[in-house]
Amino acid sequence: MITEAVVCTALGGAIGALIRWIVTSISDRYLGKFAWGILAVNLVGCMTGGALLAVPGFSESPTSPVNVFLVTGLLGGLTTWSSLATSSISGMEGKEEGGFRRGLLLFLCNIAICPMGFVLGLMLTESLV
Repeated sequence: MITEAVVCTALGGAIGALIRWIVTSISDRYLGKFAWGILAVNLVGCMTGGALLAVPGFSESPTSPVNVFLVTGLLGGLTTWSSLATSSISGMEGKEEGGFRRGLLLFLCNIAICPMGFVLGLMLTESLV
């Protein structure tokens, strides 16, 4: 059974990924191969995530169709940085005790661990190929 959340996530993700592809293709063509497009979509995605957190009531309904479409789908397809930043800052701003520490820990772990996962995947694949 396809739920509203699945449709919202899939549609937003498809749109976000398409925007990322368009921006990176254009920037690679006209600005060179230094990933300016990736930097641009990461920055725009993070700024959008921050803007959404400032909208009254937005972070209080993370499973609403609009939230799922925009954050999980669109921003998730556009860039993972926006999702990470939104989740981390939202956790830091949370009213629960220890929310700031949990949000900061989420951010720092992703910054430290994900690149290591990338290197591990690269090394494992290189050893098999």
